[in-house]
Amino acid sequence: MTETIDPEFDAYLAKLGPYENPPDGCPNCGRSRVMVGDDGLHRCEKCCWCIEEGVFDRDMLSR
Repeated sequence: MTETIDPEFDAYLAKLGPYENPPDGCPNCGRSRVMVGDDGLHRCEKCCWCIEEGVFDRDMLSR
């Protein structure tokens, strides 16, 4: 991961990653493009739903 001078932005970038699209898409909105972050959690590109935690990722929503 490329680091910037802003730790909050670095944390945000770590949540973006390659797409691992689940067969049924995002369980919240149905979008088929789901990213897996450095932490191994899957987040929807559209609504920022974290599949494993079952909640919106507030850090991604604020960007």
